[in-house]
Parts: sequence; structure tokens; C-alpha cells
Amino acid sequence: MSRARTPMMFRALLTAGCLLAATAHAGDPIPAPQGTLADALAVQPGPRDMAPTPAAMPRPVAATAPVAEGAAPYPYPYQAHGVRDPFLPPVEVRGSQAGDGANLPDLERYPLGDFKLIGIVWSSNAKAAMVSTPDGKGFTVRAGTRIGDSNGTVRRITQDAVIVEELRTDVFGERKKFETVLALRPEEVIP
Repeated sequence: MSRARTPMMFRALLTAGCLLAATAHAGDPIPAPQGTLADALAVQPGPRDMAPTPAAMPRPVAATAPVAEGAAPYPYPYQAHGVRDPFLPPVEVRGSQAGDGANLPDLERYPLGDFKLIGIVWSSNAKAAMVSTPDGKGFTVRAGTRIGDSNGTVRRITQDAVIVEELRTDVFGERKKFETVLALRPEEVIP
């Protein structure tokens, strides 16, 4: 035989042998596993330079192995007691972002855009404004009053508006101060 045909012939014989070995036991049933998980995890004594023989290795335990009466179906049952829920955010959210906001004052439950400025009261030394929530409740606010669900604070009250400063996260993830104007007559406000 020539040397050029030898690799080709070797490949053909190797392929035929693999196919024959793969189909030889195709109809044989798979034997049932023997032993327990503890047997499978046990350390086999012997020299470290020698690989264990297949006969010395324990067989894996199938999920359908018979279970003793009164025993747990798995040797290590999962206990979820005292473990954090993996589907909740890892950081605890505070304030109005923490769900329904049942423990927040009415002025901090709603977005700032939902409030309506009803009137402004002036005196010789103080200014106050009357705002209403979406559900119709009225509140008096002064400079320093917290309002809105984004940690807003009333900064100043003018003749026809209330200026609220909010600390919000911008699109880049940075916390910035934004001013929002609640106008007495919103149709006259020029943006």
C-alpha cells in the first residue's frame, strides 16, 4: 500500500469502528443505579497515581431511587427560612419608592405634577401657599415644607408661584437638584 492511502484508510477504519461501537448496544436497557449519594461522595482509598477502575467507582443515584418510609426524598432538603428572597432588590428602598407609601405624609405620596396650587397668602413677615392633592385634600405649605415623592422641598413662595427643589437622579446616574414651579395660573407660565 502506498503511504498516501494509509491516513485515508486509517480514518475510514476508525470511523467504521466508532459507528459499530455506538450501535452495538443501542437496544440494551440502561442499568438501574446502585448505592446512595453518600456512597458516591465517599473518598476511595488507594494510590494517588493510579486512576480508579470503573468497577471501584460508585454509580450515581437517580432521582427515582426508592425512598425509605418517613425519610426525606432528597438527602439535603432546601430550607428557605431566614434566607433573603433572590427576586427582591439587594438594597432596601426607603421613602415613597418602597411600595404603597402607607407610612408617608400625604404631601410626600404623590408626584409633584399632581398637586394643584390653590392660593398664596402674604403677611408682613411670612408667606404661605395652599395646595391640594389629587384626592382633594388641602394643605398649607411654607418655605422648607417637604412635598412630592422625589424628596422635594419648598424653597420660596412668590406672588404667583411656589418653587420646589427636588433631588433626582439624571440619565447618567448622578443626583442633581431640579427646580419645579407650581404656578397659581399654569396657563400663564412660560417655560
